Amino acid sequence: MSHTVRMTMEKLNVRFRLLQGLTQRHFASLPPFRLKMLEQHNDFFPVEPEFDDSAWEVVQPPAAWGKELGYFVLRSRFQVPPEWENDFPAALWLPLGTTWDFIHPEATVYVDGKFLGSCDREHRQIRLPQELCDGKWHHLTLHGWVGYSKEKDAPPFIRPCGVVQVNPLADQFLALARVGLGTVEVLGEDSPARGRLLDALDAAFHCLDFTGQEPDPLQPGLQDTLRQALDILKHKARQAGTALDVDVYAIGHAHIDVAWLWTYAMTRHKAQRTFSNVLGLMERFSGFHFSQSQPQLYEFVRQDRPELFERIRQKVADGTWEPMGGMWVEADTNLSGAESLARQFLLGKRWFSDTFGEGVDTPVLWLPDVFGFNAALPQLASQAGIHWFFSTKISWNQYNTFPWTSFYWQGLDGTRLLSHFSPTRDPQSSVPSTTYNAMATPRQIYETWHNNCQKDAPDLPVLMSYGWGDGGGGPTSEMLETIDLLGDFAGMPRTRFATVRQFFTALEEKASNLPVWYGELYLEYHRGTYTSQARMKRANRRSEIALHDAEMLCTWAHLLDRDFSYPTADFEETWKKVCLNQFHDVLPGSSIGEVYADALEHHCKVQKTAEKATIKALESLSANLGEEGLAANLTAFPQSGALFIAQGEKPALERESQQVESGWLVDCGELPPLSLTPLSAIPPQTGRPASALRISTKVLENEHLCVEFNAAGDIHRIFDKTNHRDVVPEGMLANQLWAFEDRALLWDAWDVEIHYDDQRWLAEAAETIQVAEAGALRATVEIRRRVRSSWMIQRISLQRGSPRLDFDTWVDWRERHTLLKTIFPLKVFASEAVYEIPWGHVRRPTHRNTAWDWARFESPAQKWVDVSEHGYGVALLNDCKYGYDAHLSADGTYTSLGLSLLRSPTYPDRQADQGEHVFRYSLLPHAGGWEESVPAHAAAINDTPRLFLPHKKGAKQEARGIQKLLAVDTAALVVETVKRSEDGLGWILRMYEAFGSRGQATLTLTQPAQNIWRSNLLEERKQRLNAQGVQVQVEYRPFEIITLRLESRE
Repeated sequence: MSHTVRMTMEKLNVRFRLLQGLTQRHFASLPPFRLKMLEQHNDFFPVEPEFDDSAWEVVQPPAAWGKELGYFVLRSRFQVPPEWENDFPAALWLPLGTTWDFIHPEATVYVDGKFLGSCDREHRQIRLPQELCDGKWHHLTLHGWVGYSKEKDAPPFIRPCGVVQVNPLADQFLALARVGLGTVEVLGEDSPARGRLLDALDAAFHCLDFTGQEPDPLQPGLQDTLRQALDILKHKARQAGTALDVDVYAIGHAHIDVAWLWTYAMTRHKAQRTFSNVLGLMERFSGFHFSQSQPQLYEFVRQDRPELFERIRQKVADGTWEPMGGMWVEADTNLSGAESLARQFLLGKRWFSDTFGEGVDTPVLWLPDVFGFNAALPQLASQAGIHWFFSTKISWNQYNTFPWTSFYWQGLDGTRLLSHFSPTRDPQSSVPSTTYNAMATPRQIYETWHNNCQKDAPDLPVLMSYGWGDGGGGPTSEMLETIDLLGDFAGMPRTRFATVRQFFTALEEKASNLPVWYGELYLEYHRGTYTSQARMKRANRRSEIALHDAEMLCTWAHLLDRDFSYPTADFEETWKKVCLNQFHDVLPGSSIGEVYADALEHHCKVQKTAEKATIKALESLSANLGEEGLAANLTAFPQSGALFIAQGEKPALERESQQVESGWLVDCGELPPLSLTPLSAIPPQTGRPASALRISTKVLENEHLCVEFNAAGDIHRIFDKTNHRDVVPEGMLANQLWAFEDRALLWDAWDVEIHYDDQRWLAEAAETIQVAEAGALRATVEIRRRVRSSWMIQRISLQRGSPRLDFDTWVDWRERHTLLKTIFPLKVFASEAVYEIPWGHVRRPTHRNTAWDWARFESPAQKWVDVSEHGYGVALLNDCKYGYDAHLSADGTYTSLGLSLLRSPTYPDRQADQGEHVFRYSLLPHAGGWEESVPAHAAAINDTPRLFLPHKKGAKQEARGIQKLLAVDTAALVVETVKRSEDGLGWILRMYEAFGSRGQATLTLTQPAQNIWRSNLLEERKQRLNAQGVQVQVEYRPFEIITLRLESRE
């Protein structure tokens, strides 16, 4: 009769569950634990056997214990009974609790005061070395973290712990039976292999006796019976058929979020425990390879557990442990600034090279869980020596299914990366998505091939990344057993232990006809991360700019004075902090509140270090260039306008000035790009016409703009006097402040939904409107109003001679599940908007023709977004915001440009964004294209030129005039970074082509260089350039990132 009629599958599943008890021949319970909850992760915890813990709480499993999020120490003893046979391995069995998903009790295990390994929910068994199986009592200490609970304040539940004697033969039989049963479950009725495997399983299980209560692991003759059943199953499984002629490369991996629902401090422990688990499995499974990204994690382990790190180093040397990934951490790529992304690669690749050797790390950009990928990444990765790209995240798209598994990703400049999006599905996911945390079950492995959207090219291999992840943990013995058995198994894809390098090398051999995807990889999800945790985003932007300025000035100071000490170590440490805090669950705003307390402290230290270096460099430069003081413009654009100096007394300068809150504005005229201007070199102000600034509570006006306010404090007209046109459509308001209901369907801090505008509330009419500043350099209207339960004060300003309207904003935010936006309806017809991204710009449609268009209802940008029609446009600039929307009106009469200002999710941080915030955004109407003015004004509100007056004056000397660090003869090339080279043998100039043009530029340097090389992000010499004195010609192509290495005559 058929297996269906006889219910063979159902019978075998029942018997399989009964047999699971055979894997443990003996069990010896541990004595009760002694428990102490710690206040902090780094509190002292004793591991010495002689420590007196008699006053600690007693925990007798099974029992509830501990408290949510607590750190703990559990102490007990164990003995491998001397009467146990020596032919079977012994292990500790430590089921501390399950709690919630990847947030569960985990502990580092010490025996007799020495580190042994680790345990967590999925790694409960720790094999004991032979020297601990001596029949003596040994002391056991567990130091760890409880994690979260499924139910609030519910403690974990510890089950009986003990020493077990393992039956490897039972393990082998159950592993093969598990794979056979799993294969039968996924194969269709029309597969001949399915019936043959059922025959094999049925015959094998017939060897075993299932009478009595349950199988006895010590019953006489059990080993012979198991061996017979195993032999039958092996033989018949081999005869069941051939494997599918396709290849799945199984990559052992542990995705460890550097911070998320746990702090950086806890991650240090997670890395130790995970890596310990992996090393233990490597001792048992000879074919097992493990691939791990993020040098920051390795560095944590090297600092905290050097003996463990040395074992990792040995495994890297013998090729079983694969360092890979490319970046310092798996960073967000939309919010991180241009140079920050370059430093991610520089720090990550150099650390791997310095630690493990040149070329040892695999050249793959490994970003499985990052929330979208900007279009400059292929070029950045390529310039760091990376050829391949892997992710799974785009499978989360809400509307559009990405069409390919393997493809070439072509970036903004044309650079291509061979790319692969794993097709392994996550059966537990709340959205239909693929995973980097595969459990390596037969079903997942079979469906890895089945879900591959390029099955018409069966020679293309597919990749499955397996191992417990997010909170770490890594592969388990069950996963490894399954993969090993599926190397050549009837009806299943050929599955092999592999490295990422082996996979991409194999894919590369078959990649000649792969499709190409051009431009950004926009994630149709997690759009709220452009806005959540606003303080974090502001701190990140301020740190990036502070380091930009400090490195440039210190390089300049060293070029002028070889005795000036460039603070190399300080800059490396601060950049590591910045890059760490750009991890894809930190900078985007999706971590717990404790993470942001740590991160903001890091940024405070970064900014203090950078400011200290900046002041030191300016003191040196001032002494070299003129004692009176300097006006420093460190942007790549000419800048004009009033400079701020924070002092109470009027500056003793022959310059026009205006007293403002907490200091003075000083007019220093136009400052060239990348320049230091001694104040004595600025021409006297004579014959200048009177200021055109005019202000009241109804009108704010200068030479370029006339801004009119209504009685409610709303802007009802902006007239561009220079171009003789209205900026806002008649009857509409500019700077509309809207509060929207912001309830995510699944992921609170992560998501803004497409229906967010269902419920919305306009800010209330102004409570007060007053003139705050009415000087010759700047005029400001201050408006105080409520937005639902929150207070907002905006200082709306025009400077003399500037076409930019600034909105300096203070908010005391008291909302929950509310999104705050400012919206500007603009009298511009624009079918697309231009968004600044790191190292370039992209164009996105403002219409909603297709699902790919409407999915971008909220999109990321760096410092500006512009909408233009021929000859005229308007840009919306910001100093710390990233989420924009640009929509063409239904009737085509105007384009709406919006900027997201604040959110207030309650998970995972219940207090996210509550309290005070400060930020600036600006509206910039302009003639012509955005290229002529938008980047310069965006730079001005982010890195405002600085007025420096030295505290100590040196000997009187003649000022040397305006000094330019360098000059570029085309506006298309934007200088982004000037720094000392990592090896200290020269200095680095990094710039990029910003407009999408091609040509040749002349660079004029502050002093000649002995050698000038075209370099890459790793500062390696690639092509020597011929310099003529202080000038050098550089060819450029659209959106090219150019790094020059300049070596001085020393």
